[in-house]
Amino acid sequence: MDHAQRGMTATGLGFVVLFVAGGLLLGEFFGGFADPDAFFVAYYATDDHHLRDLIGAHLFVASALSLLLFLQLLTHHLRTLGGSDAGLDRAQASGVVAVTLLLAGAAAVMTVTMAQAFGRLTGDEPLTSPAVALAPQLGYVLIFFPAMWAVALAIGLFTWSG
Repeated sequence: MDHAQRGMTATGLGFVVLFVAGGLLLGEFFGGFADPDAFFVAYYATDDHHLRDLIGAHLFVASALSLLLFLQLLTHHLRTLGGSDAGLDRAQASGVVAVTLLLAGAAAVMTVTMAQAFGRLTGDEPLTSPAVALAPQLGYVLIFFPAMWAVALAIGLFTWSG
């Protein structure tokens, strides 16, 4: 295995490990779409979740950046093997869209927790309205719906161009 293949393996596995670990730490929300508003109000009424959420979101961000590096290494590797430049450009663009959606989703998932953490520093009241459910749910929709479609498109384009 040459240097480029080791780099791709490391960044690809890094993405998977960081994404799964981040998802496990943020796992209380994974069934949250069907939960009543009271679940979110109770979740954000305490500070118990802050550290776990902060670590999980940072792992999501790190996974997105690992994916970006993996896609760049893969594109370079396939170009050296004679892959189609047009197809590889499209695949890399789709991958960048996926990474952008992952980063936006991680930010949305963390919006309420970050607002509470900073609010605690200034003495603001915790957010306990049912409206707080919208941001984390939007984050998970971004992560698990359009981002995954963009990743699937990138995989298809990489396969086609190689």
